Amino acid sequence: MGPDSVSVQRSTISFEEVCTVDADQTARRLFARLSHGNAYASRMVEGLATGYLIAIVESICIREMLREMSLTTEVIVGAAVDVRHRAPVPPGKQIWLRGQTTHLDERTATFAVRAWDDDEIVSDGVMTFVVTSRERIETRLALKLSADNRAPGGASEHPQSNSVPWPEAGLSRVANAAMTPCRPTIPLGKHWHRPRNPDEPPLPKVRLHRAPCPESLRKAATPHRTGDEGIPGSLTGTW
Repeated sequence: MGPDSVSVQRSTISFEEVCTVDADQTARRLFARLSHGNAYASRMVEGLATGYLIAIVESICIREMLREMSLTTEVIVGAAVDVRHRAPVPPGKQIWLRGQTTHLDERTATFAVRAWDDDEIVSDGVMTFVVTSRERIETRLALKLSADNRAPGGASEHPQSNSVPWPEAGLSRVANAAMTPCRPTIPLGKHWHRPRNPDEPPLPKVRLHRAPCPESLRKAATPHRTGDEGIPGSLTGTW
């Protein structure tokens, strides 16, 4: 089964959507269905759960990608989520969602996304998706299920933490440094620097890149903007 020939019809993908928060999408209802959360679910609020908010936006992004891509042997999956949940939304309330790609090619798409209700900004952030082999993912899923079936009691043994490798040595050094007792720190302007052990190899330098915000979303976020973007003008959106 070979890979699809993926072609993107447009240089950008964008959407505007409105949906109503369902009663089953609140944090209290969600946690009541989770084995780790049902004991205290009654203490959660009857507002849109962050998990459902992410799922709603993700489903719309993937739907819009599928409209532009012809896939039969490959599948779109979420790769990264950096979304801030700013404000609560009660069930029955409508929210508006807007998104636009900041990066798009034949294998990946990154969306800048935003949601708001009548009163304030509910969330905003960035979500990235990739096109990958359906066969490869299904094979990996099957291998994990077969491993569970082979283990005593039908479940695999809990992996030891030291058997799960960090993605790279540099990240491992950062994590180890964070877990060791801190020595006195030296203030450097607005930043704090932990003195480096001279026997510790230097960490690799990383250049950070921030994708530009689409003009439509930048306008929507402008304080005291009125009307033409469809978002109330004085929104601040904060918990």
